[in-house]
Amino acid sequence: MQKHARNSVYILIFLLVMYLVMLKAVPVVFGALSIALIFSLVVDVIAEYLCKYLSIKRRWGVIFATLLWFGVISYLVYSVVPFSLRQGKLLLDNVQSFDLRSIFPLSGPLASFFDDLVSTMYSTFYSFLKDVIGYVATKLPDIVTTSILVVVASAYLTHMRNKIRSLLPRFFPATERKHVDEFFVDVYLSIRRFVAGQLLTALVVGVTTYFGFLILGISYAGFFGMLAGVTDFIPFLGVIITAVPAFMTGALDGGVVGLIKVAAVLVLSNQLEMWVFAPRIASTQVKINWFVILVTMLTFAYLFGVVGVLVAVPFLIFSKLLWRSFLSKLINAA
Repeated sequence: MQKHARNSVYILIFLLVMYLVMLKAVPVVFGALSIALIFSLVVDVIAEYLCKYLSIKRRWGVIFATLLWFGVISYLVYSVVPFSLRQGKLLLDNVQSFDLRSIFPLSGPLASFFDDLVSTMYSTFYSFLKDVIGYVATKLPDIVTTSILVVVASAYLTHMRNKIRSLLPRFFPATERKHVDEFFVDVYLSIRRFVAGQLLTALVVGVTTYFGFLILGISYAGFFGMLAGVTDFIPFLGVIITAVPAFMTGALDGGVVGLIKVAAVLVLSNQLEMWVFAPRIASTQVKINWFVILVTMLTFAYLFGVVGVLVAVPFLIFSKLLWRSFLSKLINAA
């Protein structure tokens, strides 16, 4: 019995290591599969709520949830880059047309410095715009491939989860298959609870951002609400993705006052997440020390990029349950 359990541990560790190796070696494919797994759990959670509150069959709940989730993501992916570039151009046009001499009588070196500064900002922006277009053009095949793979894999994982569950234990010794099945179910349910908590947090962040912008008169409140909610799934980086176009819009709407309004809303939503919702999720659902989570996220971000940030907590959940279900028992029995 102990020998079979040890073999199961070796197989599980091998699968975990091979996943990390392939995520590093083939990031387009395994990154897409990782995102697809998380998205399938998001769809599953949304479908459960739709079935519960709309009293519809699961099949229709999954279809509606898939259309809703991927519809919002498609809209944001299609809109965020052009929107940010357009707002940036408008902001620089306003800066260029603004005559500081109407407020401060500049002359000599100061006037020359101001003109050079505006000219440098304008040329830098267009250089940045050119670089962005070039980068997107070079990465477009990977982006298209990843997007298609994410959608297809998410749909497959959502509809085939029971068959996948029955297939996984077959790779393990027969005497340990029941234990392994329980382990994978525990991993799945733990990650699903984490994703459900993240979805709730993202909803709160999105709603807070929307009403904050709406009340303070910042344009495109609905767009920024959706953007803040969806990007909340990307720790640390998500708030930056929202903040860049939001600050440009705030500056266009009200100058310095607009910037302060945007900062107030983003800080409020971020602090609500950090001090109210995120700790509860980590403590009641993940039950992993926040510092360990932070270090793992930073390490995975360095090794695997944005996808690494997304899979850091599921990796910790898998490792924790592997220790609890197998390794600790083997060590205590030795």
